[in-house]
Amino acid sequence: MTKALLIAAFSVAISCAHAQCDVLSDDCAKAMGKQFIVDPNFFQAELNPKDEASFRAVWLKGNTYRLNVCSADGSACAVMVYDEEGTLLYDNQQFEQAQTWDFFAESTMQVSIAIRLHEQSKAKSCVSAITAFKK
Repeated sequence: MTKALLIAAFSVAISCAHAQCDVLSDDCAKAMGKQFIVDPNFFQAELNPKDEASFRAVWLKGNTYRLNVCSADGSACAVMVYDEEGTLLYDNQQFEQAQTWDFFAESTMQVSIAIRLHEQSKAKSCVSAITAFKK
């Protein structure tokens, strides 16, 4: 009986954490503005301090893209964007940890987006990265 209750409690905790990330992603997407079409493939992860999450996206030639990164605790995240050769295209630490970045794709490219919690974060937090392209 105790084992069943423990499993049930763990399942509820996981569902709540996932729901919190879903709400964060929805709020992060709403902040994009009406001039951008949001990619429905939200990226979200629950990070411990010093962990890094990354994901890939394809950006098509001739489009302006916007990347918006949000964290559940409201703190800034470290965000780096690399092209397919590993060349750093953007590091928000060079821009006062801006959480939004616009980029014009001069050619079609696959990018890798890496996210870390702020270096002073002490607790686990959900992060969400949303990409969109300009209408």
